[in-house]
Amino acid sequence: MPTELRQLIFSRDELAKALANYHQDAEDSIPAGNIVFCQIMQNSDLHVMIKVLPDGETQVQSKELGVDVIAPALMKFCLDYKIPMPRNSEKSIEAIGENIAMTVSIDRTTVRISGDI
Repeated sequence: MPTELRQLIFSRDELAKALANYHQDAEDSIPAGNIVFCQIMQNSDLHVMIKVLPDGETQVQSKELGVDVIAPALMKFCLDYKIPMPRNSEKSIEAIGENIAMTVSIDRTTVRISGDI
């Protein structure tokens, strides 16, 4: 079976926007407010350090987020911006420089085509 691979590259600004929008659905993950800093880090595992200026406050809060928050935030970002994301696909994320890449892998079944091509 052939496998289709698609890779979406998200900048830090797009990642910050995805995380901020994801907060609306997962309030305990990210404090409400403006993300003023977003750093992608990959040691043994991928994580993001954000600094948020909470609404109505003057003190910046730091929060480290793992793949369990990053991946669904990016998938919601894709849905919000109408970027096709097949449900029956394997998805993985990794850091590429100062960006995050989401690789989508879709197994395709080969179909015999009758007639001339």
